[in-house]
Amino acid sequence: MMKWTTLPSTVAESVDEIEIVIDDCVLSFTENRNEKLLYDELNKRLLELERSVDILQSKLEMIQSKAEEFQIAVEEKEEILLRIDWLHRLYEAKEQLEKVDTKEKAKQLRRSISGVQTCPLKKQLMNEIKTIEASLPSEKKSEPSMEEKTMERAIQHAGKDFINLGRAGREYVIQQVLANEGEKIEIEQIKQVTVQVEKQVETLKEVDDLSEMISQLMQLPLPLFPKFEADRQKAIAERLLESKLWNGLATLERMIKHLDRLLTKEQKEKEEEENTIVTDDGKAALVLNIENDEQASIVKVT
Repeated sequence: MMKWTTLPSTVAESVDEIEIVIDDCVLSFTENRNEKLLYDELNKRLLELERSVDILQSKLEMIQSKAEEFQIAVEEKEEILLRIDWLHRLYEAKEQLEKVDTKEKAKQLRRSISGVQTCPLKKQLMNEIKTIEASLPSEKKSEPSMEEKTMERAIQHAGKDFINLGRAGREYVIQQVLANEGEKIEIEQIKQVTVQVEKQVETLKEVDDLSEMISQLMQLPLPLFPKFEADRQKAIAERLLESKLWNGLATLERMIKHLDRLLTKEQKEKEEEENTIVTDDGKAALVLNIENDEQASIVKVT
């Protein structure tokens, strides 16, 4: 059997006040702790909070602060931050219970925590919200707007092509018809505008120019695309030019959302790769400090 204690090894020591200057840039190493131990510690603390029905805000804020120490374990950090967000939502809901005075507010509060993982505090809040909602008088429904009335008619009678536009597409069609026809709207007019929108989406597959693709996307009822910065719009348009696999407005909207998430992930991975040194013993984070061009220090990497 191999005796591991006899194998040659080295121990990293702390080195301070050493200047490293490369082309007028100062490099410094940031200590990278054992993130498995960090995850185990934060997981234990979160479990304590998740099993309690009390608001432990100060403890939660301490956990959130510690979670920022993750540098390599991206998935573990995302899990911890998600659970922190869930607890924040539960605490906020508990504080808002006393302010609930209508059934609609009770429903909104219930929706705000419905996606939170099951835990004692969530069960308690859901039961309390249900009790409050049952005790409140029924609300008088306000008269639906012309847009709401038209939307209801269209969903019932305009056919599956209209429904398949997605929410943003349906709202766009109704707004267009109302703007052009006023209150005298026929279902056939809604169908015609629906066909026009889908035809415009299909025509996108014939576009080969990047600028033209961006321009066409901006004209479609795609609520997310116009909000992107110019670089992200360009990157998404390039991917769409390469893969013209959408089939209708709703599919195109889902593709854009997917590409946005994919590009964000690729950018994060690139930044991590550029700022990570891979050694035989693991990884260490490399931090470039350009604010102080006079000195830098290297600390022990574990």
